[in-house]
Amino acid sequence: MQVLIRVDASRLIGAGHVVRCLALAAGLRECGAQVAFICRSAEGDLADFIAAEGHGLHLLPKPESPWSWQEDCTATLEVVRNKPRADWLVVDHYDLDKQWETALQPFVPRLLVIDDLANRPHAANLLVDPGIGAVGSLYRSLVPATCRLMLGPRFALLRPEFAERARSEAARVDDEGGILACVGGADPKDVLSTILEAWQLLPAPKPALQLVVGSSSPNVAKLRRAVAGLAGVTLHVQTARMAELMAGSRFLVCAAGSISWERCCLGRAAIMGALADNQRENLKTLTKLRTGLSIGDWIGVSAATLAALIEKLVRHPGLARRMGARARRLVDGRGADRVSSHMAASSGYLHLRAATPADAAPAWQWRNDDETRRHFTNPGAVELDRHLEWWSAVLADHRRDLLIAVLGARPVGVLRLDHNADEAVVSVYVDPALTGVGLGPYILRAAQQWTNRHRPDMAAMVADILPQNSASVSAFLAAGFSPEGTRWKWRAQIRADARGVQC
Repeated sequence: MQVLIRVDASRLIGAGHVVRCLALAAGLRECGAQVAFICRSAEGDLADFIAAEGHGLHLLPKPESPWSWQEDCTATLEVVRNKPRADWLVVDHYDLDKQWETALQPFVPRLLVIDDLANRPHAANLLVDPGIGAVGSLYRSLVPATCRLMLGPRFALLRPEFAERARSEAARVDDEGGILACVGGADPKDVLSTILEAWQLLPAPKPALQLVVGSSSPNVAKLRRAVAGLAGVTLHVQTARMAELMAGSRFLVCAAGSISWERCCLGRAAIMGALADNQRENLKTLTKLRTGLSIGDWIGVSAATLAALIEKLVRHPGLARRMGARARRLVDGRGADRVSSHMAASSGYLHLRAATPADAAPAWQWRNDDETRRHFTNPGAVELDRHLEWWSAVLADHRRDLLIAVLGARPVGVLRLDHNADEAVVSVYVDPALTGVGLGPYILRAAQQWTNRHRPDMAAMVADILPQNSASVSAFLAAGFSPEGTRWKWRAQIRADARGVQC
């Protein structure tokens, strides 16, 4: 799979767009994709950071003044035409809209737009908005009726280390930990200096303070001078250890932008404020949900006001823990997996392989998930020893096929075919974290192709679906199954054109 990502970073724009696109790129790479970034050359463009991640990079020349979408479109098209045909073009840019996207459409079959403003039309096949207030009604008049919407923090694009930390003991809040402060990569308003001043106003003993800023910030030299010789303060410039630093903190002082989803994933409270219009809805809702304390707009905040809020959380660690626990319920860190899985599956890159004994334990966790079991005819949980014994028996039974659906290196589902004469009963379930992504039809179509090749004498597949399981009903319908009595059936002759397809 080939994916191009059009995104920019600079001192003015900040780093957030590129950071979340790098998270998506990591998920796409796990699905077997090759990713190349298309970025404008600018001070603070993060070109070195992108290249260090091992992705392709095409730097567009600095724009003429005044900037125009037509100029950007021409420059981007030159890159697109000189690359192998991409399966997807990803666009994360506030200055680009339907006009630019429509001009690129003849050259790429699928377009993903990442947005959190809902203020302009798009020609997207898929739109992702991780904002906590994102709802379908905001976008329905802005995108085609066929556009799939992935909305809310469940689709927040976080680097994989955040989900890994969230599952580990490192995610536990240490009441003796320090404070982590970050207000974006560039921090053009020099909010970190105010935060440092507020920290100095705290009574002793002070918690340690970790300041994080991007290398593109115009304030790096000033901050280095300010922290020199200060015990308990560390400045991190363009760090790759954000998840580690966050996991070691008791709470954050931050903006209400993309970092909100990172700290929610790790269950950290925050003193948060808005630096841009698109952060105000997040700030309002995250405060209402009691995941942190609001400072309002960062511009104009006094060090004394901020110091009072910091001291409140330092003196009441239980309050910070409760806020962090509420935050953690909002984000699980698997948003990039969800988006990249849909992109890969809808592009035809999902395939089936024979299950092995090593697949048994992960499949057991998926099978025992509460939401998965709810749709089984026998919804009871199964103990691991019993599951491993059953798995081995199925692998050894020539009347059964046990298959794993995969996207690149990522297993995403389990499919079983129980053969009886010339029919097979199909059972399927997916990684619970990937429910709602739309993988079901692609797994079933892959099963149809697999049986045409490996079980050519099979005349039909049948399935038993609980009537209330609307997601499975939709998936089987999309894969060509039709209801016959109490069962759903797919007849092989209906898909005779698929015989011989490699899977």
